[in-house]
Amino acid sequence: HGLAVFGIGLSLLILGFTGFGISESHGMSYPALVLAILFLLYGMRLSGFLIYREAKSASYRKTLENVSGKSEKKMPVFVKATIWLCCGILYVMETYPVTYRVLAYDGTISTASLIVAFIGAGIALIGLVIETLADLEKNAAKKKNPHEFVSTGLYRWVRCPNYAGEILFWTGIFLSGCDLYKGDYMAWIIAILGYLLII
Repeated sequence: HGLAVFGIGLSLLILGFTGFGISESHGMSYPALVLAILFLLYGMRLSGFLIYREAKSASYRKTLENVSGKSEKKMPVFVKATIWLCCGILYVMETYPVTYRVLAYDGTISTASLIVAFIGAGIALIGLVIETLADLEKNAAKKKNPHEFVSTGLYRWVRCPNYAGEILFWTGIFLSGCDLYKGDYMAWIIAILGYLLII
């Protein structure tokens, strides 16, 4: 998921600055640029956390060994392909508000659109900061005692700060595009479904 969102952010930056024949205007609005960079940061944070956890966390490796040690039937290729396809569709839908913003950019942006986009980006950034802090706090607590319930820092206030940050991140992304769709009902459906499914 992290690498997919990173890839979408990178693709939006490339698309926004080159057009690739899709858009007459080359360039990105500042809000779209900020939002695409947030995708890059989100992807790096999530992927980096997971890679670090798998490489460095002894308790997590032990959990993986216990799970993989059990005899399970291999998943059929058709099932894997269906899961990959559904996940890919979800990733496109959850990032759609920013994609729409990049594709709809005509070189101008209203003050209202600027405000809505930056409010959404601000909410997403707060979510990203919460997730990052939660990762750091959990790693530190698990190094001290891998089997202890984490109840310090953000975990004192919210049972699952990662999920709280995740919800804030995707709420900000969803809100960042709400001023653009107007009568485009298909855009509303895609954005709302993407938001609900990721939450």
